[in-house]
Amino acid sequence: MSCDEASNFDDESEVLSDVHIFTANEPFAACSSSACTEKGMLSSFHYSRPVLCNYGSETHSERMPSLEAEVDEDGDFIVVRKDQQTTNRKKGYVVIEHSMATPLQHVGLQVWRGALLLADYVMAKPDMFAGRVAIELGAGTGLVSIVLAMVAKMVFCTDTGEEVLRLCQRNIVRNSQLVPQENRVAVKELNWQEEVASKAAESAEVGPFFWSREEIAQLYRADVILAADVVYDDDLTDAFFKTAYDLMSCLPSKTVLISVEKRLNFTLSNLEVGSPAYQHFQTCLEELSHYATDTVSFSVDQVPTDFPQIFSYDRVKFLELWKVTSHHRAEGACK
Repeated sequence: MSCDEASNFDDESEVLSDVHIFTANEPFAACSSSACTEKGMLSSFHYSRPVLCNYGSETHSERMPSLEAEVDEDGDFIVVRKDQQTTNRKKGYVVIEHSMATPLQHVGLQVWRGALLLADYVMAKPDMFAGRVAIELGAGTGLVSIVLAMVAKMVFCTDTGEEVLRLCQRNIVRNSQLVPQENRVAVKELNWQEEVASKAAESAEVGPFFWSREEIAQLYRADVILAADVVYDDDLTDAFFKTAYDLMSCLPSKTVLISVEKRLNFTLSNLEVGSPAYQHFQTCLEELSHYATDTVSFSVDQVPTDFPQIFSYDRVKFLELWKVTSHHRAEGACK
């Protein structure tokens, strides 16, 4: 059962991501939160990618094979065999603590295919993220933020609720060896139902997931925003676009990447198979593409999913990646 079927089930109904059905999992006794009790798992998400250059250097692109024929010291041509080419890849894995079947309100504690698609895109196109300030909205288990932190200099891993934020923090610490020392990941609470700037530390509240004024300023200066599998409830979709608009309305121009899985289900209201949550998402994209002010406008494009698959999962045809770009004609008011 998918999380797109939320309208057909009550809050006690449980959903299970297809990712976990085909991933080797191990019971995790240390998972003590109410939503994880007796269901907490550790999974290794394996990846295999072409060997990359040092992201800390001036060149961030992948090492491409030379187009010129190579010769040995005797002048004979060197033949690179197929099995040699396939071994010139960097292999590794990200270890993620997550829940198995969860109630609808806790689906963020699972790993969904959209996160793996987005992680693929980050690894396949490191130049787009290298050295940048990035935000993940609705981070869930933090998988995308961890992969993003391999290349981006600063990542704000955001979600709402102490339970999921502590899960993100544990997963980031668990995979710290994958993140270069010069890069930083900050787990922060960001509720889409609230104004982003209201999270600034202007109250007496302090804690690991609260924002300082400096962090809020850095948040608005981010270059890229990512979100995976956040489209399953119309109210949340509306809140997501409101938050994304708030962030994109301020310079610099930003790119938002949204991965979605178009899940078809039978709706009782229409007595037919459809994807109402996906259709609402499309409506929001359409409205944003036609919205413009004196200072900013937006373009919307679907990104072909023919980029290399880095992680091991089933990249089904219903997985999609969408890009929203803000275009500033004049300097807008920033928070």
